[in-house]
Amino acid sequence: MFEFDRGIHVQGTSLWLDSKIGREFSFVSHAHSDHVARHQRILATPQTLRLLARHFQARETTSLPFGESVEIADGGTRVTLFPAGHILGSAQILVERDGKRLVYTGDFKMRSGCTTEPIEVRECDMLIMECTFGRPGYRFPPREETIDKIAAWIDSVHAIHGVPVLLAYATGKAQELAKALGDRGYLISAHPHVHSVCEDYTALGVRFENLERFVITNYRNRVVLFPPNKRHSGDLMALPKRRTAFVSGWAMGEAAPAQIHSDAAFPLSDHADFDELIEYVRQARPSIVYTTHGFDDFGKHLKAAGFRVKPLAEAKTPTGQLALFEEE
Repeated sequence: MFEFDRGIHVQGTSLWLDSKIGREFSFVSHAHSDHVARHQRILATPQTLRLLARHFQARETTSLPFGESVEIADGGTRVTLFPAGHILGSAQILVERDGKRLVYTGDFKMRSGCTTEPIEVRECDMLIMECTFGRPGYRFPPREETIDKIAAWIDSVHAIHGVPVLLAYATGKAQELAKALGDRGYLISAHPHVHSVCEDYTALGVRFENLERFVITNYRNRVVLFPPNKRHSGDLMALPKRRTAFVSGWAMGEAAPAQIHSDAAFPLSDHADFDELIEYVRQARPSIVYTTHGFDDFGKHLKAAGFRVKPLAEAKTPTGQLALFEEE
């Protein structure tokens, strides 16, 4: 039903799923750069297309809202997009043909957020799932508990007349923080890239309070929000008494701040944690699970829970040709 080679190809059609290299036609699950390539034509949600528009243009786009279905004309195959809960507009795809149901999750999380659509889980015969945090050590605390700890850290930095700087990915995580903390009354000063993505979120219906574009001359009593790759920018380095905190699922563990060279780290993630990954499979009830984007040993945990599993990393044949997968 599908083939694998730097992306997932739906057999008998021109459709690829999150291909890592440019294709004639590919589904793009969400607007993060590691899931986008220079395709001639892309299939995505309206929200994802809006978020991609500033930095990426395909020759042709097919906008498919959640819950609506379309037939891929060249293969007699029907596809439906449904929410993944990862970032705004992030989608899973259901592929139906000959009575069989294949689901590809893309990046997802089961926990609710304040800037994302709630996830849906659909039963399927074959499941291709991302498993970024597929180890038992990655069990994230409740979202509100983490936001409370971030707020307490901000207050502690303000108490010494310092500048709290949150380092978070510019699309998705930064908007979640801007929304959650802005609603609590904190004035958020966002890096221009982060702020422009917030403008797109606003156009898509997400309302932000107390949000402004970062200006180097105006930082008092603000929470500065920057992407991690801008942590060494001149503007940020010029802030007096700055304190930095990295916000990511990779912030688990006491050693995390030192490893990422920050004063603090908070495990707020837009990916499913270990327990959520297992729970997703239980709800989807697939005959077989193919895993991708995660630890190789996650499969043993699924097998222990009673599921048949195979990593897509093992998919390519020794000759380098596409490996074909049918429901086994």
